[in-house]
Amino acid sequence: ERMSQILNNRAVPLGGFLPPGIPGDNPDVLPDAYDPEAAKALLAQAGYPDGFHTTLLSNTDPISVDESQAVINDLAQIGIQVDLTTIDNAQFLDLLVSKPDDLDMVMTSWFMDYVDPSDNWEPLLQCGGSYNWAKYCSQDLDAEFAKANLLPQGDARWKAFASFEAD
Repeated sequence: ERMSQILNNRAVPLGGFLPPGIPGDNPDVLPDAYDPEAAKALLAQAGYPDGFHTTLLSNTDPISVDESQAVINDLAQIGIQVDLTTIDNAQFLDLLVSKPDDLDMVMTSWFMDYVDPSDNWEPLLQCGGSYNWAKYCSQDLDAEFAKANLLPQGDARWKAFASFEAD
């Protein structure tokens, strides 16, 4: 909700990978609750009972910097200390493309090129996606995505993606 405030109410919390109103969005997939204590427990379970230290890279766009500072404040509440590094956008994009493995965290934005679920999954979350800087990869979800993505635009496709988003 804080991001929505920073963006002058032009954003909504997401539970899945699709924004509301995009065909295939599943309105039953709700955002995780803000729960710092549960997050601390998960960190301890992962072997970081005292948190850790990392760096967040952002471009110098004032909105990106504000978003970064909000994330840093939230992470500090659960013991993750984050240093913010800001650089001009040309350098920022060059690092994202040429040296993504050198980066701990980045603050970036995504704007859909076309109104279809594939425009979020393929580049951002698919194994090896061109903008999947975090290297998230689930072969099982990619296989399910591939099945839904074969369907032509229409109700069957949107239902398949709504089911996919719930997984």
